[in-house]
Amino acid sequence: MAFTLPFSVSASEIAFDCRIENAGPPEMNVRLTQPEDASVGTIVFADQRLEALIYDGDDSKTFLFLGDDYSLNYTVNTSTGGYEFFADGSRAAEGTGICVTVSEPTLSADGSSMGS
Repeated sequence: MAFTLPFSVSASEIAFDCRIENAGPPEMNVRLTQPEDASVGTIVFADQRLEALIYDGDDSKTFLFLGDDYSLNYTVNTSTGGYEFFADGSRAAEGTGICVTVSEPTLSADGSSMGS
């Protein structure tokens, strides 16, 4: 079962649609976006769009949002599509699910990203 969120993705960013079966809070099913080579991206769920810090690992991307009384942490395994969610504070919750890559930067023949 696919789901969509109300915004588009440009060719110069990578985006993941992530969901957890039988998720509780709406922030468990999200779209995570990262503009090309940026360390700041977005977390979108329900009617919210949050700015997130992005940390790249060997086979992962972690999107972190620090709010006034809560934090949201999303880690995507870019090799397997696995997804871990952890929230602390007033939105405390956790879970695992899957992510589907919606878009990724277009690469040129030499492996560098091409602008759109």
